[in-house]
Amino acid sequence: MASRSEMQTLRSRLPAAVSGAIQGFGRCAVDFVYPRHCAVCQTALPESLTCRAEICDGCRRDLLSNAGVSCDRCGAPIGPYVDPARGCNFCVRQKFAFERVIRLGIYEDQLRQACLGAKGGRQQALAAGLAELQWERRVEAFRDTPIDVVVPVPHFWLQRLSRLHNPAETLAGVWAHNLKVRKSDHILVKAKWTKPQRSLPADRRRENVRKAFKVCRPEEIQGATVLLVDDIMTTGATAHEAARVLKQAGAERVITAVVARAMRN
Repeated sequence: MASRSEMQTLRSRLPAAVSGAIQGFGRCAVDFVYPRHCAVCQTALPESLTCRAEICDGCRRDLLSNAGVSCDRCGAPIGPYVDPARGCNFCVRQKFAFERVIRLGIYEDQLRQACLGAKGGRQQALAAGLAELQWERRVEAFRDTPIDVVVPVPHFWLQRLSRLHNPAETLAGVWAHNLKVRKSDHILVKAKWTKPQRSLPADRRRENVRKAFKVCRPEEIQGATVLLVDDIMTTGATAHEAARVLKQAGAERVITAVVARAMRN
């Protein structure tokens, strides 16, 4: 029987077409034994599905039903006569440390349910599916500004004990892979516990997260353009504070990407 090193040598000498065929056969065998399922509704997916996001056509339509045109500055929905680059009624009086927001849709209906589901401890597949769907829908926005590093909004260490999955980390991983840039979970950390933002009125949210974040490796973001990732944005207070700290530590620009923009305080 050939040793592991001999097998690796043989595999490396296989023509690319043969190697690809073997890998394809392996994937087909796995799909036959464990059929692919929609990450949202769990129905079996057809072999003809070409979207990299493993989400069925019905769920895709539901999730994209409220995508619409959004304000570049805050991600809020805007009408046909509003310039996305100039801000909107929701953010015209707001100052943000981040430059723009890339989002999939509004936090309501099926997208809201999917975002809530993606927070579960074993729901990385759902979060990854949403990330791929957003990439497919907003690929030009992601590529509009050259990104150097992707950074997820972190949980406080005590929260990590009770929340086994931070969807921001999964989203960041997918987008970093597609952008072909590095993702770092260690540049930005949450240094203190804060009250849940959803429990506070809008005018208290910035104060709640003030000094909540710190940068541990400032040398890694000097002059960099950072893609700051979270799953949901409401007032933008969390993203603003995280972006402020990143820029204070040396980042040149911060772009924010979220799956959903919530419109209720």
